[in-house]
Amino acid sequence: MNDIKHSVPLQRFLTIDLLKVFAITGMVIFHFFYILNFLGVRYADMHHGVFGILGDTVRILFISLVGVTLVLSKRKSEALGERPKEFLRRKLLQGMTVLGLALMINLVTYIVVPDQFVKFGVLHLISLGVFCGSLLAGHPYVSAQIGLGIIIIGTWLTPASEMSFISYVLGWTKETGMSLDYFPVFPWLGVVFVGMLGGHWFLEIAKKRGISRRHTDIGKKARLIHLISSKALWIYIIHIPVLLLVVYGIKMVQDGLISVFTQ
Repeated sequence: MNDIKHSVPLQRFLTIDLLKVFAITGMVIFHFFYILNFLGVRYADMHHGVFGILGDTVRILFISLVGVTLVLSKRKSEALGERPKEFLRRKLLQGMTVLGLALMINLVTYIVVPDQFVKFGVLHLISLGVFCGSLLAGHPYVSAQIGLGIIIIGTWLTPASEMSFISYVLGWTKETGMSLDYFPVFPWLGVVFVGMLGGHWFLEIAKKRGISRRHTDIGKKARLIHLISSKALWIYIIHIPVLLLVVYGIKMVQDGLISVFTQ
């Protein structure tokens, strides 16, 4: 039971699922207040203070968990005796699915908010992370070195004076405030790659401690957490329109009350 290659990857890790649920919950809370701002219902500074910290934490955790999940998936593939080409094929299909959803977001936001439509958001980045990360999932230390390089370059590189689509995707531009969602390659792809090392370390810790119930809990609460965690992508897709409807309803009630009391 202590062989990491043949045991650990076949288990569900409650710790990883909890981190995903925390990231999803934080994302929903942040976007709720962001939409309150966007529709003019209630003002809050989303870039500083509590909301600034929450936003940064959720972004880093959400993106790094993409790398963690890639490593866990790779180890499970190896444990099941799957050929490397089959693993790559599955990840290619997964990445294509996410990319298709990202293109849908492009279209919908272009129709609804053409002046701030999403050009290269979190789903675009995740699809790229899956494509590239699947090639490095078996080499977490190499991926982490590449990831740190991407983060450092993204931090120190001088932005291009003129914006093009390529410079925008890479993050080499000063024009970053014109989209509802923006996750450029530099530095965010680096966060995915560094997250892969985190997944490797987690498996090593699990190997040393042995598989215990606290890591692979299968109780009712754990199953609920796993269900939420496994639907993270779809929660991301549907939570924005749901929040828009909720906040728009709040705005209608608020405007109605204001009109009543001001007559």
